[in-house]
Amino acid sequence: MSFKGRGIFQDERAATVVFGTLLIILVTITVVSALALSISVAQKNAMDRQSAIEASENENLKIVSIQPTASDYPLYSSYWDSLNITVLNLDILDSRVSAVSINGNYMMNYCLIDENREPFLISGTDYPMTFDSRRRAEIPAGKARQIHIGGIHTSENITPLSSSPVNVSLNNLPDKAYSDFSYLVRVYNSTASFNYGSDFTVDENSSILTLLNDSIVPGTNYTVEYTTFLGGNMGPMQVSKNDPITVEIISDRINVYKKMFVPPIPLAEVQYKSELRPNGSVDQYLLFDASDSYDPDSDGFITGYRWAIYNGTGAKVYGFDEGDAPLRGIKVRPALNLLDTPFTIDLEVTDDTGMVSKLSETSGNITIP
Repeated sequence: MSFKGRGIFQDERAATVVFGTLLIILVTITVVSALALSISVAQKNAMDRQSAIEASENENLKIVSIQPTASDYPLYSSYWDSLNITVLNLDILDSRVSAVSINGNYMMNYCLIDENREPFLISGTDYPMTFDSRRRAEIPAGKARQIHIGGIHTSENITPLSSSPVNVSLNNLPDKAYSDFSYLVRVYNSTASFNYGSDFTVDENSSILTLLNDSIVPGTNYTVEYTTFLGGNMGPMQVSKNDPITVEIISDRINVYKKMFVPPIPLAEVQYKSELRPNGSVDQYLLFDASDSYDPDSDGFITGYRWAIYNGTGAKVYGFDEGDAPLRGIKVRPALNLLDTPFTIDLEVTDDTGMVSKLSETSGNITIP
């Protein structure tokens, strides 16, 4: 007996079962693959979130010190012109600064200074680059940077070729780099200083400085200095010299770092002293003592003492400025002619964080009649 059977593909019911089974297998594989991909994406997102959390938790910026600079302009004589804030990154990852606040006033612009004390410059110029919430300053891992708040000082030299009035072209007006900042202009040399308006004017559109003062000497070199104000939300930075300074830094990982800097307290005592010389004569002198000066910070201390002395004619015998005869120390015996009275005495003290305070700006100068 013989049988003639039909192939599986000739059997419609069998073919339907096979194709159905293959379709189920294909759908199952697709679903499993999609599920695996979804799990993989979820795992990656979870790992990214965990990494971000760990990076935020491990971030460690330290506000180390502050270096305030006094203003040269009489209008702002009671305020600091600028602040250099040293920030150290103790993490193994770079950090970026999103915002900087001084006494609750968030700075809209600031500059960055590297470890060589050089500012980061706008490409192709001599102007310091400015940073803000969009262009965030980077603090490299294991390194320190200084954040500069306040005035940017730039300058150029001019040599007028004729007497006033004379027009001189300017090459470095701040308008060329900063369109939204206000600035002041000074013109001076070693023997003279000139005032804006009465002695000179500046046409910002044409970058022309017009010298009006009759004392301008043709062929003489003069310095044109610009102070550009990097302001906060309330305008140019105005931090009183006698007030504490609270610095707050917000990183791009939403960490907040805060430190208060309190000015040291200068206190001085002046004593008349006498000593017997080997020849039998008596030498009288003044001894200045700043031992009672102190730092209100519980863990702070004073690191520097400088004295300024003016004699009875108003002449500066010792001073704080560059080029002045220096007088430094917690106790000093200055070389003075005691007949040149009255003496006016000022004391400047600096603490370990860089805060500076003067006797003349707190309790007042000492006068020796």
